[in-house]
Amino acid sequence: MLTLPDLQEAVKWCRNWGHHHILNSNPLVFDINNVRWDKNAGVLTIKTIRPKGWEFRVNNVREIDAYFNGTRIPPD
Repeated sequence: MLTLPDLQEAVKWCRNWGHHHILNSNPLVFDINNVRWDKNAGVLTIKTIRPKGWEFRVNNVREIDAYFNGTRIPPD
């Protein structure tokens, strides 16, 4: 099971370096051209190249917003 930090790190890596990213031992390759952050809806969507066509949606607005603003919220 992928966690929010996994997805956040993947997005950060993709946006910073402009390449695909494989998460640890998971056979997931994210498509950097298919990462969308809808701030109004509070949904982060990431599509994958491998497996083809998978889509991850994360909607923890508080954590994602803090991540993209450069601040981390401590765990409750």
